[in-house]
Amino acid sequence: TMSETDFLHMQDSSLSQAIQEIIQEYVTYYKSDHIHGGFAGGVMYDTLVIACLLWPELFNTELRHVVVETGDGPARGATAVDLKRNSQPNCLLITHNRERVPSGIDAQTVKQRLLQLLT
Repeated sequence: TMSETDFLHMQDSSLSQAIQEIIQEYVTYYKSDHIHGGFAGGVMYDTLVIACLLWPELFNTELRHVVVETGDGPARGATAVDLKRNSQPNCLLITHNRERVPSGIDAQTVKQRLLQLLT
């Protein structure tokens, strides 16, 4: 996650006004949403995609088959991974691996590199 201090540091940089407004939206959302947030900072899901493309060595990934529930029920938007590997892979999934990247992501290095790009 990015802390509020990280976000505020980015706001002080030469980033465009539009990006600064987005950063403020993240800070406001995560502070006020006590279901998915409730902390001073934010989870940068979208930037993780870019980070994985730029620095794949910081991620442990596997090709796996994932489906997304698209119906109208309470599970709408839920994802399921084919753990038995019966289906053809359709996505790159970040996975845990104790030897290479224990949590699946070298989060500190990703955060450090993103901040270097954005500040």
